[in-house]
Amino acid sequence: MNPPPLLLNTVRQCLWLLASCSTLSGIAIAADLPRRTPIVLPRNPSVILIIAEGLGYGQLGCYGQTFIQTPNLDRMAAEGVRFTDYYAGSPLCPASRYALMTGLRATHNPNQGIHSGVLGAKDWTVASMLKQAGYTTAAFGTWALGDSGSEGTPSRKGFDESFGFLDQTHAMEAHPVFLWRNGSRMNLPQNEGDKKAIYANDFFTQAAVNFIQSNVKKPFFLYLAYALPEHKEGLPNVTPYGGEKWSQANKTRAAMITRLDKDVGILLGKLKDLRMDRDTAVFFTSDHGPGAHEGKEPELFRSTGPYRGGNGNLFEGSIRVPLIARWPAQIKAGGVIVHPAAAWDIAPTAVEIANMGSPTGVDGVSLMPLLRGGRVKNREPFYWELPSKTNRVQAIRSGHWKAVREDPQGPLQLYDLRHDPGERQSVAEANPEIAAQLNELIAKARR
Repeated sequence: MNPPPLLLNTVRQCLWLLASCSTLSGIAIAADLPRRTPIVLPRNPSVILIIAEGLGYGQLGCYGQTFIQTPNLDRMAAEGVRFTDYYAGSPLCPASRYALMTGLRATHNPNQGIHSGVLGAKDWTVASMLKQAGYTTAAFGTWALGDSGSEGTPSRKGFDESFGFLDQTHAMEAHPVFLWRNGSRMNLPQNEGDKKAIYANDFFTQAAVNFIQSNVKKPFFLYLAYALPEHKEGLPNVTPYGGEKWSQANKTRAAMITRLDKDVGILLGKLKDLRMDRDTAVFFTSDHGPGAHEGKEPELFRSTGPYRGGNGNLFEGSIRVPLIARWPAQIKAGGVIVHPAAAWDIAPTAVEIANMGSPTGVDGVSLMPLLRGGRVKNREPFYWELPSKTNRVQAIRSGHWKAVREDPQGPLQLYDLRHDPGERQSVAEANPEIAAQLNELIAKARR
């Protein structure tokens, strides 16, 4: 059955608005924003950062998945590099995105606690920085870093254009009745009354394509944050898994990941069509590991790969996630990077790609040496915290050693990730000196 003409006209009008409008509102940049003198080049590379919601380490073919089809992301990894030891900023979505945007660990968020992810007036973002180098910037999809009217909205954090969900809870609506565009509410009457005319993630892909097409001749930074595969319902169909003898939940989960893969393929294809792919650095990652709501899915798909845990704790399965980078002009195809990296490294990496040197006062480091086949030396340990009923859960990684404390008054669990990547057996008693050293590092990291 064909959609009614009125519905088609409404959709066309919305897509036309996405293609033609641009934000002209002022951008609030903190007075203490780190500044660098850009290196003048004919054209700086563009940067695209694509974020999945709750995608596990083992849910892509290039990371060992055998049931779920992800041909575009697998090809992206083959044409670029994939990281084996990349960590999310937090198991909590807003806090993890805070690390991506600022280059800071979530534990260094001074605004509303380390778990809120809210951006404050003095927080600089990677978008704010790149605007100094003449980049056009856009944020599409899930924001979760500041609601309407706050200091943390995209337009106040360096983005020329924004479209999507500001609130994380709102982002779980697959067919929303409104979205936020450039700070203003944009109603979607097509979805009112439980209608499902527009699937939000398709809208964001179209917005990204329009943005790329409008910036062919100038560098841009695109932050594209999908709610896939975290959506619990609302997927238009479960193609191509309708005939599988799986639970409906498993079919839906697999279909959401394949649909996400299709969207990434559309963007990569558009870059090639416009002859922009060689000089555009594209990064793909997830904000955290898969959630517990997936039922039996982890046993079928092995969503966290060989790692223990899932979203809501600080074991590897919750915070170790995929990171794929593709940039033909600079990155040799087919590489695998085993050196540890984290979400707070993404912002410094983008700043270096924009030829602005290295930002000061951040926790992350640029990954460009790794992407070019080198090494990053003298890294600070990675540290995470989570709220708990008693106080907090803590974890730290230093070299190949990982320590987890699930209770502030309880014992420190110590794991040697070289021999026990699944964190099955604590070796704290057999390595008291290492345990004591990591215990001191945790105390230091909290200061």
